[in-house]
Amino acid sequence: AFLFRFLFGSKVVIDVLDIWPEAVDSSNKLNNKFALRVLNKICKWSYCKADKLTAISPGFKRSLVERSVPSEKIEVIYNWCDEASIGKEVSLSASIANLKTPKKFVVLFAGAMGPAQGLDTLLDCDKICENKLPNVQFVLLGGGVDQPHLEKRASEMKLSNVNFLPTRPSNLMGELYDMADALIVHLKEHPLFQITIPSKTQVYLYVGKPIIMAVRGDAEALVKEACAGVVCKPADPLDMAKAINILTNMTEEERLAMGDKGHIYYMKNLSSMVGVEKFERVFLSCTGSVL
Repeated sequence: AFLFRFLFGSKVVIDVLDIWPEAVDSSNKLNNKFALRVLNKICKWSYCKADKLTAISPGFKRSLVERSVPSEKIEVIYNWCDEASIGKEVSLSASIANLKTPKKFVVLFAGAMGPAQGLDTLLDCDKICENKLPNVQFVLLGGGVDQPHLEKRASEMKLSNVNFLPTRPSNLMGELYDMADALIVHLKEHPLFQITIPSKTQVYLYVGKPIIMAVRGDAEALVKEACAGVVCKPADPLDMAKAINILTNMTEEERLAMGDKGHIYYMKNLSSMVGVEKFERVFLSCTGSVL
């Protein structure tokens, strides 16, 4: 991109989806300190020399400003979900209908099951709920390196109120979202995750169900601003159980209203239409034009 600018006077806009090299360092895939220092210098040079930068969260913008990138060069543009592909079918198949009964309050986690998600906390929370909130049913849908461990541990703990479902295409997720009473987001404690907004957050807001947000920082602030759910501490099963209890004590109408607020907030602030318009403004501003 910078070569094209040198040759043809092109403008360079960098869309920052991960903060490097921190994201590489936290993944434990590159532990060479010298290589990380070199990567840091390359990234800082790129950020500072770009004409504009877009960042997917306010925390990302703060991190870039700390690297001496002028604040006015950075525009926060949230990721959006693939709205067209999210299934709208709400008729429950027999296998899914069996999980949802009038007496059950279903908490759905949908997505990757890896070290970053720290889903052992959900199993520990389920153990608490078996005694204090026996009507709560956890459904974990997806796959990942931690899935075998989680299924084995759930079996060893003799958890009766947790089910594992295989990954399914987004266009077939409608019945799962419709079945759920609440949707949960969880990441383990890490400074980088405080400025990260997990992509499932946008999906959960769009489908309009109450969210249990167990991630500190920007993701937590987003749910609070949208009035779209309840928040709890990550890696704290007792606090998670308290958050679930808050939702179970609400009426169905109150939970529906909470989900509707999340959907409305998404459409006004995070939708593809909003995001594309913001990108257009950024591109045009590089040339001195206006939309």
